Amino acid sequence: MNVGMQSYGLRIMFAGGDDTVGWVLGCLGEFNKEGTSPITHVDIITLYQGVLVG
Repeated sequence: MNVGMQSYGLRIMFAGGDDTVGWVLGCLGEFNKEGTSPITHVDIITLYQGVLVG
């Protein structure tokens, strides 16, 4: 994906469990590595999935 060097002011809000949060943040980190991050704001809503381990 080539977004160029512009800043689009893209805002992202996502909701999910630990795996989803890790996956999305990893993808956003790839944008930062390339220096092409169009993202200016990220909101995370954690969801309880009802799975208790223990």
